[in-house]
Amino acid sequence: MTLLEVLVVVAILAALTLIVAPSAGKIIRRAQALGGYSAIRQSLAAARLQAVKRTANVVVVVSLTPEKKIRLLTFQDRSNNPANPLPAYEQAKAANFVQDTTFVNPLFTEPTLSDIVLPSTVHLWKSGGTEDDLGDGISFDKYLGDATLVNRIAFIPSGGIAPPEDTTNSALPTTSGGRGIYFADVYGKNYFRVTVDSDLSGHLRVDKLVAGTGYTPTGWVWR
Repeated sequence: MTLLEVLVVVAILAALTLIVAPSAGKIIRRAQALGGYSAIRQSLAAARLQAVKRTANVVVVVSLTPEKKIRLLTFQDRSNNPANPLPAYEQAKAANFVQDTTFVNPLFTEPTLSDIVLPSTVHLWKSGGTEDDLGDGISFDKYLGDATLVNRIAFIPSGGIAPPEDTTNSALPTTSGGRGIYFADVYGKNYFRVTVDSDLSGHLRVDKLVAGTGYTPTGWVWR
């Protein structure tokens, strides 16, 4: 091949790269986002199923690892069944939405049911907020009148959830906010929310931020 022919081939390859690269980037971001919200939704769905199956509260606590990865820890929260009440010395720790680690009686434990860490390709991130902001990215806050009980979803034996009591950020989801787990791809181009839109049924919903519409379950546009 002559030098001119080589230069022509290089120019063609460069042009093809410029054409294909944006589409390839969009495909990669879409795959990463799909993996992220699928993992979150599956974790919450499994917790709901376990609550029904075990006839007990099952709590999912959302946090960040030191590497800023999203972590979902699911545990069974003891309940005090009047038909089979806990001993008096254990009742204070029943249905408190906290995974207690010390027990007087080892028969009454709160086992970890799953512990999932999402890949670093997705980050807690609410549109208009700050990346990896735990307080802004999770809005399921305040239970039993305790404002320190935050970033957790409590499924109950009926399949519904214990409604979070914070009325500012943890109310029913709207197009602009409300309760949910907010996250985005690492580039901040596609924003999502996994939420529970009914206290009674515990129905899970995945929304995507669409320009001019807000967070919506339909009409998605990928970037």
